[in-house]
Amino acid sequence: MSFFNPLTKPDSGIVSSNDWLVKCPYDEIDGFTITDELRKMLLDEDSSNYKLIPKSDRNEFIFCLFQAICLGGQWCQYEDSIKPYLDITKLIYKDLVSVQKDPATKAIFYVTAHQNSNPERSWRAYSSTPTGPDEKMSRPVED
Repeated sequence: MSFFNPLTKPDSGIVSSNDWLVKCPYDEIDGFTITDELRKMLLDEDSSNYKLIPKSDRNEFIFCLFQAICLGGQWCQYEDSIKPYLDITKLIYKDLVSVQKDPATKAIFYVTAHQNSNPERSWRAYSSTPTGPDEKMSRPVED
């Protein structure tokens, strides 16, 4: 998952050379406990690592999914390594999104049942909004 390469490089400040999350002083932002540089990068716009993922990429569905998994909720048990977060993000993403080819036009499309319920947090790549809960949204794959 090359999308997350900026986070997995040891010189990023997020992980050490063995994929362990780099710890930081305790903080709390928006009700989330911050004890490592990953959560700090996800929530703190003043973090030196915040710009590792550009603002445009932060709106991508895969990043929103990753962020939800990493932050969890009030009873979340955090991991000390980035690997479990990346692994589960990949598994869930593959369950939610697939690639199909239109037999008539030979165009390749991403297809998902994800609803565009919040335009600010939606996957910006979609070209249309579903009209019902069973309608799928798709867009051509860009090079």
